[in-house]
Amino acid sequence: MSASFDSFVTKTKIVVPSRRSHLITREHLLNRLQDLLDYRLINITAPAGYGKTSLLVDAADQLDMPICWYTIDALDNDPQRFIIHFLASLYQQFPALAQLSPASLESLADLSEMVTPVINAVYATVHEHFIIVLDDFHLINNQEVINFVDHFVRFADENCHVVIASRRLISLPSLVLFVGRSEVGGLGTPDLAFGPAEIQQLIEQNYNVTLSRDKAEELAEVTEGWVTGLLLSTQAFWRDVVDRMQLANVSGIDVYDYLAHQVLDQQPASVQDFLLRTALLEEFDANLCEQVFGPATYSDGQTWVSLTRLVLRNNLFVQPMDETGVTLRYHQLFQEFLQKRFKRDHPAEAQQILISLAEFYTREGEWEKAYYLYQRLENTPGAAELVEKAGLAMVHAGRFKTLGSWIDNFPPALLNKRPILVALRGYASAMLGDVKQGASLLGRAETEFRKNGDSAGLAQTLVWQAGVHFLLGNYEQSLACANEGLALTQLKGSASALQATALRVKGQSLLTARQTGPAIASLEQALEVYKTLADKANIARSYLELGVANMATGRYSMASRYYDLARDYFQTAGNSTRLADLLNNQGVLYHLIGNYPQAISAMESALSFAESRQYVRMQAYVLAGIGDIYADIEAFSAAENAYRQAHHTALQIDDGFLLLYLEVAHVNLACRQKDFEQAHTHLQYAGQMVQNNSSQYEKGLYFLAAGNLAFAEEQLPLAIQFLEQAEGHFKAIGQQVEQAQTCLILATVHFEAQNKSDAFECLSRALHLAEPLHSKHPLVVVGQNAEPLLKAAQRQRNNKHGVAQLLKQVQQFQLDIPTLRRNVQRQSHAVPLSSARLVVEALGPARVMLNDELISSGEWQSQKRVRELFFYLLAHPQGQTRDAIGLTFWPESSQNDLKRQFRNTIYRLRRATDKDFIVYDQDMDRYYFNREMDYQYDVEIFEAKLARARDAKNVETRITELKEAVKLYRGPYLLDFEQTWLLAERQRLSHLYVQANLTLARHYLNTKNYNATLNYAWDVLKEDPCQEIAHRLIMRAYAGMGDRASAVRQYKECERILREEVGVSVSAQTRQLYNEIIR
Repeated sequence: MSASFDSFVTKTKIVVPSRRSHLITREHLLNRLQDLLDYRLINITAPAGYGKTSLLVDAADQLDMPICWYTIDALDNDPQRFIIHFLASLYQQFPALAQLSPASLESLADLSEMVTPVINAVYATVHEHFIIVLDDFHLINNQEVINFVDHFVRFADENCHVVIASRRLISLPSLVLFVGRSEVGGLGTPDLAFGPAEIQQLIEQNYNVTLSRDKAEELAEVTEGWVTGLLLSTQAFWRDVVDRMQLANVSGIDVYDYLAHQVLDQQPASVQDFLLRTALLEEFDANLCEQVFGPATYSDGQTWVSLTRLVLRNNLFVQPMDETGVTLRYHQLFQEFLQKRFKRDHPAEAQQILISLAEFYTREGEWEKAYYLYQRLENTPGAAELVEKAGLAMVHAGRFKTLGSWIDNFPPALLNKRPILVALRGYASAMLGDVKQGASLLGRAETEFRKNGDSAGLAQTLVWQAGVHFLLGNYEQSLACANEGLALTQLKGSASALQATALRVKGQSLLTARQTGPAIASLEQALEVYKTLADKANIARSYLELGVANMATGRYSMASRYYDLARDYFQTAGNSTRLADLLNNQGVLYHLIGNYPQAISAMESALSFAESRQYVRMQAYVLAGIGDIYADIEAFSAAENAYRQAHHTALQIDDGFLLLYLEVAHVNLACRQKDFEQAHTHLQYAGQMVQNNSSQYEKGLYFLAAGNLAFAEEQLPLAIQFLEQAEGHFKAIGQQVEQAQTCLILATVHFEAQNKSDAFECLSRALHLAEPLHSKHPLVVVGQNAEPLLKAAQRQRNNKHGVAQLLKQVQQFQLDIPTLRRNVQRQSHAVPLSSARLVVEALGPARVMLNDELISSGEWQSQKRVRELFFYLLAHPQGQTRDAIGLTFWPESSQNDLKRQFRNTIYRLRRATDKDFIVYDQDMDRYYFNREMDYQYDVEIFEAKLARARDAKNVETRITELKEAVKLYRGPYLLDFEQTWLLAERQRLSHLYVQANLTLARHYLNTKNYNATLNYAWDVLKEDPCQEIAHRLIMRAYAGMGDRASAVRQYKECERILREEVGVSVSAQTRQLYNEIIR
């Protein structure tokens, strides 16, 4: 069990109960159950005591299939408790599902949001058929839980089979649909009832007595095959059970109670007392008995340990919950009987035992069990004290929904006297999405704490308020609450988690207000406190926030180091929510230093994690970042698409800052496309959003966009006015990157307005501000219009080197844009770029598209040499001389003929494609394909994906890249060409394709996904029928599926092909595998 589950899970609920020795194996039912595993949903439905659980325990021992077990009790109506145990049962069988730790789902509010991430993770991780058993599901009445199970059954892949064991048929919302699709089967009471032959076997096995067929038939009739009745009767008086049970029926006596009384009355006094008391404990062991009852004081010397062993040895209807047999649980019917009798005879003592049990669970931190007991006892003060004790632990565990539902059960009068409960409810409401309601409740609690002079409660409430105000965008209030809360926590002197949280929230507020220096100081203090407390999760979270803060000040190397530290923890913890946040920020960092392919790759990964966890806010921020990247590389249509998607999501979550940022981004994008009407519309919206309470940073963004629009419309004085205001706002909060960018744009405007001295002064200021930055790329991006200014500044004496360096970078970036766009295009999936200008496919039949249309000119279609020369140059990145090309294509031609043939072919090629794609380097005397142009080549993408697979640090990434690579391979390289020069390249690429497929086939064989193994191995044989490794993989896959005949046929086929094609026998390794299979 992963440490991430340890504090949340009752482990005995997620392991298959031990098989009781007195039960018989019911082969016909196991066979029926095996047949039912063709269905998605299997219902095992019968009243208590018919052996549902025993059958499934036997199946777990007999079936050759992984079984995830979950024993349900009444507490599992709490949705969060249910999902945690559901995930833990999956993790018990499939540790690779560690990504579904409780921490990874902290951003999800209810089960309806969790079902998709769970299904996706299971689909990606589990590649074999498996069973999930939900035992005692009749105890679930929470519709949210029922809907989760319904959706899981409906949308999980076909390898998942859910078995629901219940006393009644559970009406899942999609049950009719399952029936209509033939996706549900089951067993009922008639199937589970014991027949005469099984009754004879049961009596003989357990009591060494042979029962006649007639007596067995009578017993089957009077008990209606009820196995628990049979076992109770044989415990008590099996020889005359028929007469006694008939008498009980005639007398109107409850048969079960009658039989249970007989069993109980046969026991010694100490055992009777032990049975009656422990029945109140649900599950128990000797230690729990000691804690709740105190020392054992029986006159016969029995101890809790000896009595636990005795009831298990004598099979007094207890079920060992693990292999050790230390923890026991009564059969439900027997437990109900014992509880009813004890409460009837000793009501006060029963009440006291339950109170002692609740107190024990409270001490042990088993909050749900304690709360459930207080509710049963109708002990509201006890429940309130429990919630006060458990509140902080539940907040830290993310159990907001459970906490809120508990507090909602308390009467208003009680809440008025306990402001900490009001504060807890407020924080839970905010974390569940009702932020305004949360702020209101926290304000109410704050008032009460101030009135009562409770500084500890006030400090906690203020820190929570700081976080809630931050979510609402009230940064000044957030900062004020954090400062006051921090002052109160520091009065205690020693470091505390609350003090660290106050420092962290303060740092976040300062960072959002772009007061980066104080923000970093506060976050560093928080980090030190968390280190003192050894709080690994919050240490990692502080690393992430310090990365963001350092990135905002241009300290990119420091930011990268913090991000790496945070990533190590989040990956180990399987916290996908935090990974989405981290990868988005890493993408922004790569963007700032000009590494666009890495930036888009990180953001694509962030978006994938955010979508899998339905982390809507992060999805919006990632899409905005993707839009910024596309805008830089002049992919304006794709940028608009990304911004539009981000805006739609930002509206849903009412994120005021992001909505303003996107309006500003639209202004800048429209300016670059000269769509001034659209730019004014977005600027107007942005202006309405920038109010007096907006941050300096938000005002800076607005005036920067206004200045860009005025500059684009050549309203130079107005542009200068707006840009000066923008610079002032950025300067006020130490936002160096944005201030430097604004200064450079302002310098460009001054230069256009002939204010050269002002222009050079602003340029000097921009370069000075950018000097501490680890990359000048932010200036390069906004310097596209600054070339005339930079060239003029080179002639000035001051900072010639800095100006020359910036000018060179600006010019190089303009040249690199087509290449950058092409490299980004290969990484982008969520918001794809438009097709490259030239698309080349050489894997399989050759195909070339120019501007989204197949090249169909006469020069291309009728002249095969033109097409061959195109691919020849494409295959030689270093270029080729005219002589080398002539020897390859016209080896027999005279010098004059060669010149004519070469000149005409080159001309036709350049005319068919574009003269810029095929160029001549006069200095090198070489012709080559211009890779600076906007193109896409499937061979390069194929090899790039294989390279990323080789470099991948985890199996999932490697397999994904390999799968995408082999999809690109439509057949041998240039299938419709047969020139000598391409044969070596064709063989090389074929080898790469074969090796990739073999790697995939081996992976899926190891994970027992035999169908996938077969598919990839067959693809190898289509390419190379003599590839013996592929034949062996197919044999192993068939053997794993239990299809020995097909494995033998594959061996024979391998023998035939090798003999006919290359005249050799199969290898010793293949022959050995064959012998192992037929043994």
